[in-house]
This record gives sequence, C-alpha cells and structure tokens, in this order.
Amino acid sequence: MKSRTFFHSLLSFYHRVSIFKKFLLAPFLGLLLVVPIFFFLLLTTKEIQDEVNYINKKTFPLYALTRDNVMLLEKISHNINSAVAAKEELWLEDSLTHAQLMQKNMQEYRHTPFEKAGEELATYFDSYFEHVLELSKNIIDSDGYYDGIEQDTKLSMNDYMKLDLALKSLQKSIKEKIQRDIGSLDTNTNLLLIKGAFLFIFWFISTIIVTLLVYRDIRKRISQIVDASEKIAHGDVDFKDRLDLPMKDELGQIVSSINIFISKLDQDHQELLQTKKELQLLYVRDKLTGLHNRVKIDEVLEDEINRFKRYNIAFSIIIVDIDYFKKINDSYRHLVGDEILKGFARKLQDNIRATDFIARWGGEEFLIVSSQTDEEEAFNLAEKLRQKIENCSFEELTLSASFGVASYETSQTQNQLLHNADLALYKAKETGRNRVVCFKSL
Repeated sequence: MKSRTFFHSLLSFYHRVSIFKKFLLAPFLGLLLVVPIFFFLLLTTKEIQDEVNYINKKTFPLYALTRDNVMLLEKISHNINSAVAAKEELWLEDSLTHAQLMQKNMQEYRHTPFEKAGEELATYFDSYFEHVLELSKNIIDSDGYYDGIEQDTKLSMNDYMKLDLALKSLQKSIKEKIQRDIGSLDTNTNLLLIKGAFLFIFWFISTIIVTLLVYRDIRKRISQIVDASEKIAHGDVDFKDRLDLPMKDELGQIVSSINIFISKLDQDHQELLQTKKELQLLYVRDKLTGLHNRVKIDEVLEDEINRFKRYNIAFSIIIVDIDYFKKINDSYRHLVGDEILKGFARKLQDNIRATDFIARWGGEEFLIVSSQTDEEEAFNLAEKLRQKIENCSFEELTLSASFGVASYETSQTQNQLLHNADLALYKAKETGRNRVVCFKSL
C-alpha cells in the first residue's frame, strides 16, 4: 500500500515538473559526470520553449485571424447580394462594418513573415470592395440595369477572384508554417532526446533508463500534439474531441492551447452556422415590412404549380396595389410612406387565412397566394381585404387599394399567371381604383 502511494506521488511529481526538469532526472544520478551535457540540454530546451511560445503567440492567432477574414468576406458577399436582391441600400451598411473589421484584421499581418502577403491582400480587398460597393449601388439605383453593368460586374468578379486567391494562398502559407513549426519542434525534441540518450549510455546505466523513459513519454505526447495540429492545419477537426494529457509542463501548455483553439473553432463554427441561417432567412425577407420577398414568392408559386400538376389542387393569386401611394410619398415624405407600408402589410397579414401566403411584391404592391382556392373564393377574400383597408386609417390617413385576382389554369407558366393577375389589377386601377377585378371577367 505504501509502495503504491509512493509510486503515485512520484508520478504526480513527474507530471508537474517541466520538460527541462524531467531531463535533469537523468543527470542527477551522475551529476559530476554530466555537467557539460547539462548546458547542452539547457540550450536545446530553451530553443524548444521559444518554438512553443512562437506557435502559441504568433502562428495560431494568425491562422485564426485569416479564418475570420474568410468568414467576414463571406458575410460581406451575403450582405451585398441581399442588398441587390432586396434593392435596399441599408444592407450595404452591414457590409461596410464587416469591411472595416476585415481591414483592421489585415493590419495584424505587419511585422510577421506574412507582411507582404497581408499588404497584397489589403490592396486586393480595397479594390474589390470599392468596385462591388459602387456596382451594388448602381444596380439598386437603376432598378437592376444600367449601361456598363457587364463591364463593372466583370471587374468586380476579377477583383473577387484575386482577393479569394490571395486569401486562400495566405491561409495555405500559414497552415504550412504551422506544419513546419510543429515539425521543427518534433525534430528538435527528437534530436535532443536521441543525443541525450546516446551520451548518457556512456556515463551511467541508470541515466540511460531514466532518459529512455522520459523519451518514450514525451515522444508519445509530441506525436499526439503533432497529429492534432496536422488535423487542425488540414481542417479535419472533430469539435467534440479534446487532447487529454495529464501534464502541466510546456507540452501541457501546447495541449491547453490546442484545446482552447479547438473550442474557439467550435464556437466560430456554431456562430457561422447561425449566421448562415440568419442570412438565409433575411435573403427571403423584406426588411421594411417583415414579409417575404419575391425570392420566396418564386419558391411558393413553384410548389403550388407542382401540387396542381400532381393532385389537381386549385390555387389563386391576388396582387394588391395601394392607390395613389406616390402622392402620399410626395406629400408626406418617405418616412411616413414606410410606416404606411408596414401598417398596410400588417393589416393584410392579420386578415388573410392561415393557409394563405403573403409577400411584398415590390414598392407598394403585395402578392397573396391562396392555396386550395378558386377565383371566386379569392375574389371574396380580396373584397374582404378591400373593405378592411377602406375602413381603416394608416398614420391618420385613409387609404384604398386595388386588387387583381387570377387562378392557375392547366399548362400555364408562373409568368403567365402573374401576368394575368397584373392585367386584372391594371383593369381595377383603370376603372376607378378601390375595387377587385378577376382575370376571367376581362
């Protein structure tokens, strides 16, 4: 029992001491004979410790920073695409925030082996962001097309390809440096252990035994660290796994850093997934009214047409247009107009059926898709909505709206259905507004 307690105490002591002290266990048995070896071990251990500190303080943070830049570039791209799709310049403010953060990150490459690559990356990014921001604003301002859009788009794509290539090249270079640094650490440690073991053989048998034990232990832990680091460098990380080494020496510090790094990767991965979900949601949402936008409308109409073709289930659409909305904007300005649009959208949403789908079609127009509904039933729904709007005030103003109703017919395309509803809406506005017109009545 006492021998077992002594063994555990000795093992606990071995786990607590540094690598340097572990190697001193062997010279301790023949201290007078190994004094010259002691200085050799001290110098080599110091080099290893410097390499460890460099990896912990320099290389890993640079890799994490580059990965953050990749995610920021993806967010910028998503924000700009969303701004163009929704025709809302408010989205560009988010991309500007991410761009400023990315520019700040690129300052961190200064005074590192990657300074030149960082400057090149910053140059490509500034050129890309300037061109794509100008392109996005021109597209939004011109409602989707203007002279020179092809040339501007090609220029932005070329800038993006250069930026993406530079970013990937820098990321690859940092990965390769991590591999080289870890390999150098492994090589230097092996050299230290092998030379120490070789020299100790000539001095004292007990020194050989202790050195070999230390060698086997550290070698095993370094192999685990190298394997884990290579997985990180190649992106093959299992976020649920952690290195489990009961050591508090320099290698234990590396293990702790790697575990922290994996946890940070896991956190960033989860944040990226969440951001992706939010971006996907925002991609199909109208930012002003909170309703779905035309992107989602295309998906819903496609599903309804497929359901009609398979099960012969009727459906109809209603296009709603606020009467004289331009005059309201001209008289009360756009802030009031925006509030009216939001209130109008809520009024429509509150008075449609649970099975109906509503989205902002564009400007002051809204589109309702009514499943399992023929044109007569859609007309009744539209008339109900018309009366609700007529009897309600929006920002202390009385409004009216015109409605165009169309039902899907066999062999129609989505565009034909929308065109029919638009014709009915045009007829409603032509014949005095504040009325519901069905396509079949034309």
